[in-house]
Amino acid sequence: MNELALERGVVGGLRETMDAYPHLGETWPRLTGAFLQAWSNAEQLRVWYQYVLGIRPEMQKQEQLLAPRLPSKLGAVDFFVRVGAGSLHGTFDRVAGHRRYVYRLADQAAKLSLDISLYTTKTFAASAGDSVIVEVRTDGVHVRLVSSPGSTKEDVLLPLSHARHHQQAKLDAVFRGKYFARPST
Repeated sequence: MNELALERGVVGGLRETMDAYPHLGETWPRLTGAFLQAWSNAEQLRVWYQYVLGIRPEMQKQEQLLAPRLPSKLGAVDFFVRVGAGSLHGTFDRVAGHRRYVYRLADQAAKLSLDISLYTTKTFAASAGDSVIVEVRTDGVHVRLVSSPGSTKEDVLLPLSHARHHQQAKLDAVFRGKYFARPST
C-alpha cells in the first residue's frame, strides 16, 4: 500500500479501488475508480500511526499506549504526533545490533504504557518534557524514564513474557501455511 501511495497514480494519494490481480500480460493490477480518496489516505495514515508506529492515545485516561510494530527491514524513523494539548516525538533506529526507540512527551503529562511484543508491559508516569528510552536487547527490554534536565527517574529491565510468547506461538501455528489473495496460476 505504501508503494501504491508513493509510486503509482497520484503520488501521495490512494485510489478508490484497484483490480485484484494484474490483467494478462501486465505486471501490476490496474488502478480503478476515483484517482484520489481522502478516506483511503486517512485510513492508511491511521494504520501507520496506531499499528506500525504503535501510538494509541487514550485521552480520557490521560494515557498513551506505545506499542511499536515496525517491520524489521525499516530503517531509521523520526515522527511527531499531536496528542491532546501536547505532542509526542518519537525516533526508532538500530544501535549496536539492537532496536532502540525514544519517545519524548511535550506540553502535557501522561501515563506512557509500553508494549514491546513478547515482553512484559509497563506503565510510566511521565511529566511534560520527559523521555522514555527503550532498547530491545537479547537479555530483555531496557527502559529508562528520563526527565527533561536529563536525570534518570526510572530504570527497568522488562523480561520476556512466557505467556505472551506462548500465545504468539499458538497464533503463528493457526496461520502457518495460510495465504491471502494468492493467484491460482
